[in-house]
Amino acid sequence: EKRPKAEIVKLQEQVLSHIRSNPGQRIELINKVLGTKTSDLALPLKKLIADGAVDTKGARRATTYFPGDGSAKATGKKRKRAK
Repeated sequence: EKRPKAEIVKLQEQVLSHIRSNPGQRIELINKVLGTKTSDLALPLKKLIADGAVDTKGARRATTYFPGDGSAKATGKKRKRAK
């Protein structure tokens, strides 16, 4: 079942506020503080990273989260050149 958009936005705001106050934490600690599960934060974090509000270092379980500079990340999709 899909979550309401308002719920996702609320989680994004909570996570972003926490990351700004506590940069460099892994998701396990963020979950512990916010009382969430990793699956709850996957989509909000993905959106924050895509928007450039959050930056990451590391991979998989070693990923740490930092406040971003606001520049959106590349999606990895190649654009077609205009002819």
